[in-house]
Amino acid sequence: MIVNFVLEKSSTAVITLLDQVNSKNTYEAFYWELEDLVEKIEFDKTIKSIIITSEFSEFFPSNLVHENPEFVLEHSITQLISKIRQPVIMSVEKNAKDYGFEMVIAGDLVVCSKDSKFSYGQLYDGIPPLGGITQRLPRLVGVGRSLDIILTAKDISWNEALEINLVQYVSQTKSLDKSKKIAELISQMAPIAVFYIKEAVKMGMEMTLNQGISLEADLSFILQSTDDRKEGLDSFFKRRLPSFKGE
Repeated sequence: MIVNFVLEKSSTAVITLLDQVNSKNTYEAFYWELEDLVEKIEFDKTIKSIIITSEFSEFFPSNLVHENPEFVLEHSITQLISKIRQPVIMSVEKNAKDYGFEMVIAGDLVVCSKDSKFSYGQLYDGIPPLGGITQRLPRLVGVGRSLDIILTAKDISWNEALEINLVQYVSQTKSLDKSKKIAELISQMAPIAVFYIKEAVKMGMEMTLNQGISLEADLSFILQSTDDRKEGLDSFFKRRLPSFKGE
């Protein structure tokens, strides 16, 4: 096993990429293990959010990506992450470089530590982008900053990453601890509403304003028929905490 999975009491799935010296790590092995995990998680109604973290210094080892770029393009870990239904928190304990950088920005929220650095230097090795950085990064930090990051391969410190919206949280201690606290907040929300809000925000980015508002209205209409909505109203009027079941 090169990917560890733990289900927290807060209904949060914590996925850790393991740096095992004696293990024969390959990109293919990571992809198949992650795909299997993601498939199981998405159909588990008890899981309300996902944290992905890594033991690797650059979040994901670049040499594994360089060994078989054709497979990487056809079986993209970044696409796996971006298509997960639940909110995905990327927890960066160390750094995020090259493909690891691309993986991190494929999530929904990014938490790093005060020692973290971000960079993308694959062009120096003559390797083109393989994980969608040319499309995702401009949507996060703008066109000019994206070109600067990709073309210069400069290191981005945690404070600059926070300033340009590359990360949303910086932890004073371990990023995983902060990530779990954020996940606990998400777990208090109605699961179906959370899924639909994520869908509305993500898909709305690709639409005109009017189309996005229509999408939000359609999803809100669907939510009116859920048991969670009824539970939310009951708990409000009875002044108690809601007990959402994702139904």
